[in-house]
Amino acid sequence: MTKPRKSSADNVTTIGTWAHASVGALNSYGIDGEGVCREAGIEVARITDPNYRIPVSVMTPLWRRCVTLSGDTAFGLRVAENVSLTTFHALGFASFASRNFQEVAWRIMNNVSVVSEVARVRLDMKPEEIWFCIDVLEDGPEVSDEAIDAFMGALVYLGRQVVGVDLPVEQVQMRRPDPGQRERYESFFGAPLTFASHVNALVAPLSAAKRLMPGYNPDLVAANEKVLDEYRATQTRSLLARVESCIADLLPEEPLQARVAEQLNMSVRKLQRALEKENTSYQQVLDLYRERKALAMLKENRVAMKEMAYQLGFANQSAFTRAFKRWTGTTPRKYLTDGD
Repeated sequence: MTKPRKSSADNVTTIGTWAHASVGALNSYGIDGEGVCREAGIEVARITDPNYRIPVSVMTPLWRRCVTLSGDTAFGLRVAENVSLTTFHALGFASFASRNFQEVAWRIMNNVSVVSEVARVRLDMKPEEIWFCIDVLEDGPEVSDEAIDAFMGALVYLGRQVVGVDLPVEQVQMRRPDPGQRERYESFFGAPLTFASHVNALVAPLSAAKRLMPGYNPDLVAANEKVLDEYRATQTRSLLARVESCIADLLPEEPLQARVAEQLNMSVRKLQRALEKENTSYQQVLDLYRERKALAMLKENRVAMKEMAYQLGFANQSAFTRAFKRWTGTTPRKYLTDGD
């Protein structure tokens, strides 16, 4: 029998611990969660291992099967109530040891591929608000509404139940159609909610988003950032990890795309095409890497701004400041001041 070829959608994965949270949710309805996962082709023995990855093309029908079996159109929220900090590998610990909600949002934005490769997180910085937006890749595999519900819900749940703080969410926007349980959703998030919106977003007042979180622990952040770096490095199948490794090797020299392509034994055009298949570009990978390293250096306050610009491969400090403001909506100096 000929083995079916894997489609490109099979290469887009999500962290396997989502299945573990789904098992817990199904069990709460008296349903054999492990049995349902086995039927979906998931290796149940591995669902507590954050290094286990499941294709999104497998998880999407599983989410919908769970809704059918449970009869609960808000099943994603029940899954959110079954997550723990370990569900998201070291990202959970690093995020909720962060200084404030704005930093939590930045950290998740830079590491969202740990959770799932099918979405991107962006921050929309408005004069009085911060919008934490989750964009599903348009040319990626289909994603269920429940997966988005669970991800957004997990952030609020972990803050409230694990860290002991309500994230400063003042409104919630969801692209999904109204599932008919508005009161439950608004009670869960503790904020008014708009369905059939143009975006998936948690909205917080900018002033509250910069307020110090009670669990702030820079040492814990640094330790888990190191674990995240190692996690990305071990995902050898990931082109993004290999590109980041090349960038790190080239710095403090300007990490030109041609140099990276050469190290990967590719032409520039081949590298561009490969990154397009990953729904990204070389500039996006470079920006995210530089931003992550810049934020780490700022938190440790170990080098002057001019030296930081040099270590990250910028021509001068002004170029670094412009890039930092593009990434975060503020300057490096103001970032440090706001955190005081």
